[in-house]
Amino acid sequence: MVNEQEKREEFKKVISLLSSAYKNFELATPEDFNAWYFLLKDIPITDLKYAVIKLISESEYPPTIATIRRQAVSVSNPNIRAISATEAWEEVETAIMRYGTYREQEALDSLSPLARAVTVRFGYKYLCLEPLNNRMATRAQFIKAYEAQAEKDSITVGIHLAVKNQIDKRLNEDSTNKMAVVSDKKAKENKDKLNQLIVETFSKN
Repeated sequence: MVNEQEKREEFKKVISLLSSAYKNFELATPEDFNAWYFLLKDIPITDLKYAVIKLISESEYPPTIATIRRQAVSVSNPNIRAISATEAWEEVETAIMRYGTYREQEALDSLSPLARAVTVRFGYKYLCLEPLNNRMATRAQFIKAYEAQAEKDSITVGIHLAVKNQIDKRLNEDSTNKMAVVSDKKAKENKDKLNQLIVETFSKN
């Protein structure tokens, strides 16, 4: 089982990945790091890594803690039904009305993962500023793109799970091996202590 220190080290790698992908992403102080760690440490590290990698591949903006948590849920529970394309479009329209053009990151964070990915592909500001007379055509294009991406995700999720399971298996094997090494080391120390005790006992006689 991974201890607290090992988990923090793995979490640092996740943060480094985000920093490499987004030049404007930085946890500048130990307090910032501790806050992120505290709010994300309950997520299995493998799920966390997959969630971050998926978000990096889909968005040019660094994710918030809330976005990472939502994505991690979809990684660990792939059988949860994604919302329909129509519902996704309604999410986008609600976000536009609530956050407007200038609060783009907040708007994107309010969307479900797939709706967010498709919105980023279209361009959030483009959708905000789309003329009303083109709205129905844009809606149709969005729904088509959403359904195509949903189908693609359903095909690839099995591959992702297979790889994830292999990583989990390897981590478990590594943990078991470490425990075995510790056990062997402890046994050797006990044997050495016993031999020393025997030597001391016979020396006195």
